[in-house]
Amino acid sequence: MKRRFRCPVEAKKEYVLEVLSGLRTEVVARKYGMSPKTLTTWIRQYEDEVGELVAKKQAETQQMKQDAANYQELQQKYDEALKLFWRKRIRKPILKDLVKKKVPRLQTVIVWIERGYPVRTVLRICDVPRSTYYYHLKHPERQQPISSGRKIPGYSYNQQGKRISDTRIVGFHRKLTVLLRRKYNVVINKKKVYRLCKSLGILFPQRERKNTVPRKAANNRVVDGPNQLWQMDIKYGYVAGKRRHFFLASIIDVFDRRIVAHHRGKACDTQSILSTIQQALLTRRIHKTKPKLVIRTDNGPQFVSKAFYAFCEETGLEHERTPIRTPNKNAFIESFHSVLERECYQRHCFESYEEAFSEVDRYIRYYNKDRIHGSLYDWSPIDYLRLVDEGAIEPKSIAL
Repeated sequence: MKRRFRCPVEAKKEYVLEVLSGLRTEVVARKYGMSPKTLTTWIRQYEDEVGELVAKKQAETQQMKQDAANYQELQQKYDEALKLFWRKRIRKPILKDLVKKKVPRLQTVIVWIERGYPVRTVLRICDVPRSTYYYHLKHPERQQPISSGRKIPGYSYNQQGKRISDTRIVGFHRKLTVLLRRKYNVVINKKKVYRLCKSLGILFPQRERKNTVPRKAANNRVVDGPNQLWQMDIKYGYVAGKRRHFFLASIIDVFDRRIVAHHRGKACDTQSILSTIQQALLTRRIHKTKPKLVIRTDNGPQFVSKAFYAFCEETGLEHERTPIRTPNKNAFIESFHSVLERECYQRHCFESYEEAFSEVDRYIRYYNKDRIHGSLYDWSPIDYLRLVDEGAIEPKSIAL
């Protein structure tokens, strides 16, 4: 005869509660060693009483979840408020350190973090990436020991190893070094001889470069008519048949982009430049204008010569020179040379100087008469100036 499963009422209700909480009947029965049928009977018997407890527990669980969510939200708001408080409190002192002390940002970050302020807040104020800060912590910079250098011994050696006092070595350092090595077999370098000569006060002062030609820097100006500003420069060309270069010196009027005059030849000295300017003045029928005609060049040797300066003074030209390494101040003639390189030099392989000169002359005639410019209302330089003189189109003002 099978033994009946006996237990108190409270235990039965607990088993029923586990089933109503979501566990399967077979699992609970197997857990406590009873028959699933018996457990099903108890569920039907105590379902109403235990259901109230389940609902109560579910309500308590739901309330606990709600309280936890509210607590998490409050904690998040508190953290944000705390971050905002620290950010406002330390933002001004950190920015003062960055402005007044003029130290690297990373060094300022390290100082404030070592004082105990939040890492993320300090990094955000100083605009330093987190990766940079943590990389610095992992790979600190090695401080190089400060060395005072080798002490000056006060003597030198000759090739036989004999000491020679420094007080016996006087003179001018570079040539004196050569003489000491050749005549007296002293093992010494020119730096030491320079220091000795300097300490004795027998060094010649360095020569000062005297440029007798005054320099006038290129100023910003507005060009609204012809013969106000000319730009001039020199460009190389290559004759493949001779394996030699030739020179092209061009003058462009900034207003109408016309090549007023040009020189091409095997050489380009100051006299060639002056002849080209004279040709341009005759072409435009200019003698002395008020205000002065401005001619702008770079700092080539032809343009800084005394002859060029005297010519400008005599003809009433105002000569401007661009700053060093500033080709944009001479942009119009540089642009023309770029177009010339692309549309003429690169399309031809010159076999002789005559062929090169002829092709350059042909292209400049085409450039002035036929080649249209987008900045000139799609007219060529000659047509643009003619239409402006006739009043057919409105001239463009150029600020440069």
